[in-house]
Formats: sequence, C-alpha cells, structure tokens
Amino acid sequence: MGDHFQHLVDQQATAAEAPSLAGKLLRWLIDEGIVAEEPSDCVLDADLGRRAGPAAGRAVGDLSSVPGDGLWSGGVSVCSEKTVYHCGQGCWEVTCPSCGEVVEHAWGEAVDDWWQGGAGILACAACGHSAFVGDWAWDPRWAFGHLGVTFWNWEPLAPSFLREVEAVLGHPVVLVDGKL
Repeated sequence: MGDHFQHLVDQQATAAEAPSLAGKLLRWLIDEGIVAEEPSDCVLDADLGRRAGPAAGRAVGDLSSVPGDGLWSGGVSVCSEKTVYHCGQGCWEVTCPSCGEVVEHAWGEAVDDWWQGGAGILACAACGHSAFVGDWAWDPRWAFGHLGVTFWNWEPLAPSFLREVEAVLGHPVVLVDGKL
C-alpha cells in the first residue's frame, strides 16, 4: 500500500527568500480554505502539517472531494529548507536536455555538489552541454530547492491549482510525485 505524496517545488526561490515565500504560501492556502488554520500531526515529513480545509477539493479539481480524508497522513506540509525532492522509490533515469543522452551515475556528484552549497552543474559526456542538475530531464521527476509544499495522500493536483500556486510564489513550480 504505502503513502503517496506530491511535492510542489519552487526551484527559483533562494535560501534567503524561501521562509517569507513559505509563510506567504501557507497563509494563502489557509485563507483560500485549502488547508486548515490549526496545525496538526498529519504528515510524514514534518512535526506538524495542516489537514485539508473546507475548500481542499479545489486543489484536486473536485469541490466535493476531501483530499486525504480519513487518513492520519492526509495533510499538507510546507518546507523552507534546502531539500532534494524525489519520488521515493524506483530507478532513475537522467537525460541531457540538449542531446537526449542518458547519464548513468555522474548525476550523483552534481546532486552532492548542490547539497554542499555548490552550483550542482551536470555536464553531458556526449555533447558537452552543462546545466543545473535540476534542469535535466528526470524520470521519475526530481527537484531541488529551498521551498516546497507536500500534499500527503491527496488525489492528483489540478493544473489550475498549480498555476494558482505559481502566481502566489511568482515562480514556476515543479511537481514531483511518489510513494513511500
């Protein structure tokens, strides 16, 4: 069975701006009724999260839905710390965005570099293209950032909701989904 999650990651938020953007996003989620005002023990990745609010169905495109309903781990958490967001299980394929070459293990060094405070640049051995490891094509998707919001055991988030979150943050978000 397992727990499913969906991370919305702002890869453009800097470490300095992530806490204020996280507060802004959480306030918006509460004000819009997507999540409850009161924190609770309802997530697997933080001490406290927020349960679904009265308008949570809007996030999944079904106003009659109550995402995460009846599950202890059916809440939402917001993180403003440097994090590698990944699918949780399975094998990963990382493909050069320039030539389509699949890299084997070299991506691990770029991830480590980013985690240690470096730029996280991955160079393609086939064509020489270099780019931030988060900009490469990951299958399943990974993201790297200082700001993310995680929805635990919710139905798939609606594209219109993703656009609303992007408008609140002022940056695009990357959707990473997976299972523990």
